[in-house]
Amino acid sequence: MTTEGVRVDGDWSRLLNVLGDLNLSPAELKQLNAQIAQIVAEGSKERFETEKSSDGQRWKPLSPATLEARARRRSKRKDGSSGYKTKRGKVSKRAQRIIASGRPLKDTGRLMRSIATKATNEGLAVGTNLAQAAIQQFGGPAGRGKKVTIPARPYLGVSSSEEADIMELINEFVKERIT
Repeated sequence: MTTEGVRVDGDWSRLLNVLGDLNLSPAELKQLNAQIAQIVAEGSKERFETEKSSDGQRWKPLSPATLEARARRRSKRKDGSSGYKTKRGKVSKRAQRIIASGRPLKDTGRLMRSIATKATNEGLAVGTNLAQAAIQQFGGPAGRGKKVTIPARPYLGVSSSEEADIMELINEFVKERIT
C-alpha cells in the first residue's frame, strides 16, 4: 500500500533561518504549526462550498450516472421500497430534487468533516484517513473492475489567500518575539 499526499513546496530557507535565529522552544514551534494547520484545514473545508481547487479551478460536475445512483439510494421509502420512480414510471419529485441538487463531494459531508490537523514542533499535517479521500483528491479509475474514471476534485492544498494569511501569521509571530 502506498501513501499519497499533497505537499506544499517552495523556498522556505529564509523563513527557516529567521525562525532558527529566534531560538524558539518546541512548544512555540508546535503552537505556530498548529495555527498554520488550522488555516490550511479551514481553507480545505471551504473548498467543499466553493467547489474549486486551491488554484481556483472549478471541480468537474457529477456524472448523470452518479446523480441517478445517488437519487436511487437516497429516495427510498420508509417501507424500504424504492421511491425513485412513481407508480406511473416517472422519476419522483424527490428523486428529481436530489438529482438537481447533486454537488460533488457533498453527498453525506463525511469527507469534509473528516479533515483533521496534526502539529508538532517539527511540522504539520492536514488531511483525512478516509479510504475514498485519495481518489477524490487525485482522480483515477475506481469502482468494480476500475471501469469508472473519477475526475480529480482537489480539496486539499493552499490557495494564494491562505498563503497570505499564513505569511501574516508568521510575521506577527516573529514580531512578537523580536520586540
